[in-house]
Amino acid sequence: MTSVLQQLEFSPVFSGPADHVLLFQYREAPAFHMDLSLVKFRLMTKLKWTEERTELALLEYRRFFHLMANYQGGFVPNSEIDEVWHAHILHTALYAEHCEKVSGRFIHHRPSEGTPSGHTLMKRGYEFTLKKYLEVFGVCPDPLIWKTVSSDENCTNGCQNGCNGIGGCSGSGGCHGTCGM
Repeated sequence: MTSVLQQLEFSPVFSGPADHVLLFQYREAPAFHMDLSLVKFRLMTKLKWTEERTELALLEYRRFFHLMANYQGGFVPNSEIDEVWHAHILHTALYAEHCEKVSGRFIHHRPSEGTPSGHTLMKRGYEFTLKKYLEVFGVCPDPLIWKTVSSDENCTNGCQNGCNGIGGCSGSGGCHGTCGM
């Protein structure tokens, strides 16, 4: 079975010469050469994600990691990319090695403060991330993984403490739902 990353070479999403240049840049960027097999295993066994969902999430995480490694800004993932990031961080030595190879520095994970001002900062950071993604990669983020920014009033799927405004739930309680988009 070929991975989503391997399939990109022939993806219909990339239709013009400029897209093929972007594709070449993807394939050459260090973030796209990180061995995430341990992360993949964890996502599939602990979260029960399918291989297809996991491969797509890993591709989008590689793009997110590339952004954090190469551009200035307060990048904020949505809940699904954050799950991948958490799984990556759990392999501390591997994560530190990838940070050094890809960006030359350790990339810290800074969770939300859980306050209204913290949620506002996270929402702005998420909006910034989506804009930078489009600017850098020349395509919109995959809607199966990335959600559009929503308001707290649209929270659904069992979020017990409200929406965090960036495609996930606020608070604890093991909520893995997403907010209505």
